[in-house]
Amino acid sequence: MEWRANAFLSSLDINGPKLRIARITGNTMSIVTKIQFEDHPRDNFVPATEFNTAIIGPDAVGFMQAIMDAGWEYGLRPSKAQDERHLQAHLEDMRSITRHVLKMNR
Repeated sequence: MEWRANAFLSSLDINGPKLRIARITGNTMSIVTKIQFEDHPRDNFVPATEFNTAIIGPDAVGFMQAIMDAGWEYGLRPSKAQDERHLQAHLEDMRSITRHVLKMNR
């Protein structure tokens, strides 16, 4: 399974940028058409469980990577990165985490 995302803004987009997300399995591409939110009181902590988590395991890693790549291509940078050195360190941290998660889920 593969995730793809792209963020774009055309001169006709009066509401701002758009984000397209797709999951590819074999010869099928499933495009995300709706993201649903579940409201909870701000001070009411709801622990993440398999029942209230949108994407689990390796799919979550692929999804996050696709979103980060789309944001990067759009021109976004990690908000905590203060300079190029910090950015490189952040990216290496993310690569290490991703490698670790992928090894755990094999």
